[in-house]
Amino acid sequence: MSTKLLQDNETNSVALVWPDMKNVKKYKNDLKDFYSDFINLLLQFNIKVFLVINDKDDMRKLTNKLSSNLIANLKMIKFSCDDIWIRDYSPLIALDTITSEYICINYNINGYGGKYNYKKNEDFNKKFNSILFKKKFKSLNIRDIFLEGGNIIYDDKIILFNKQTLRSHNKSSLALESFRSILTSMNYKIENIDIKNISGDDTDGHIDNLVRIYKNNILYMSTDDKNHPDYKILKKLSAQLKVKSKIFPEYNLIPINHTYDDTITNKGTFLPFSYLNYLHCGKSIFIPKIGNVSENVLNTMNEIFRENQIKFIDISSLLKEYGGLHCCTFNFKYNEN
Repeated sequence: MSTKLLQDNETNSVALVWPDMKNVKKYKNDLKDFYSDFINLLLQFNIKVFLVINDKDDMRKLTNKLSSNLIANLKMIKFSCDDIWIRDYSPLIALDTITSEYICINYNINGYGGKYNYKKNEDFNKKFNSILFKKKFKSLNIRDIFLEGGNIIYDDKIILFNKQTLRSHNKSSLALESFRSILTSMNYKIENIDIKNISGDDTDGHIDNLVRIYKNNILYMSTDDKNHPDYKILKKLSAQLKVKSKIFPEYNLIPINHTYDDTITNKGTFLPFSYLNYLHCGKSIFIPKIGNVSENVLNTMNEIFRENQIKFIDISSLLKEYGGLHCCTFNFKYNEN
């Protein structure tokens, strides 16, 4: 098979959706401040930014904050989305290694199992794919499944997802088989965890909070702190992965420790914080944080990502909308030609 999924280290661009929709009214100003700072940071790291935005006044304010040399790498797309979690309704990007043609793998979405009545996001791929790849792409549609991009992680050999999420968002028992058949045809080994969501996560357990793959390492959210609200869930995750590791002996299992100090609440409710909800684009890795990062986590992340540029970013405003850094971004490879 000549098709392979695009890897994070091969990407050079990031797409975001500006928080100008009505359903983020309560924390809109905080989110706009976060987005302005984050976009500026991405541009400073020489990452091209595609911003989906409708508000002309916000466009003007944002461009006024940026230096002229940075604005050249910012492209604004006028489109209205239902929410800011672009990862979950963007396509999987694959490349035909023979023809060099991009393949946009599109899937159905249903507002996280019907929790939200989202319609605009369903039309996003059609516009976005044509802007990103112009005429140099073809589409592959997975019609028998409801899926979100935050529930799929992969490298060039394996694909992992959380079966709990897939089961919660699909009534058809054929959904999993359809999903497996398409991706297996690309010569990937496909495996799953089956874990409930961490506290505050309304996606029913997207895997990008729980597990990530970097080189020959499988990083996973862990804790030895019994006061952590997800202690039992994370112990179950650890046990499952140790069994799965026998299937992938070439990968190292690396726990990323979380303590009670790595939790945050809003009005008494725990929010879904995880260090694993990071963004990896090219040689840059942006890691979420809340407050100070422990020496243990700093040392672990610096060692794992020693070949990359690392930046920790406070995502408190994102967490109040129940999402994270990987959730609000979509990284891809953009070619001018």
